[in-house]
Amino acid sequence: MKKSDAVILAVIGSVYGFSLFSHGDVYQDRYRSREDCEKDWGRDPRDCQPEAAATGSAYYGGGFWRGPRYEEGARPPTAQPGLRDGRTQVMRGGFGTTGARYTRGGS
Repeated sequence: MKKSDAVILAVIGSVYGFSLFSHGDVYQDRYRSREDCEKDWGRDPRDCQPEAAATGSAYYGGGFWRGPRYEEGARPPTAQPGLRDGRTQVMRGGFGTTGARYTRGGS
């Protein structure tokens, strides 16, 4: 095999390997009250957090609540999704700090 062929194969393998580990954008639903969040997700009360705790902000702004994180296209079906007030994109931080709980291939 020529050296140029080896380089091409290495580049293709790297691109393919990276695509196996990449994830989509991560989102989190926003609710006007804890009750709305719990009615929608209805599983574990820990799924609903005050906005400041969910975003890591020191500022508690207005009493909004956040549901669990999920990847684009992987939001699990919930009891009352119409209760959500919106959704925001979660900015990924360091290793494991803001990974999605619900991913495309996960539970």
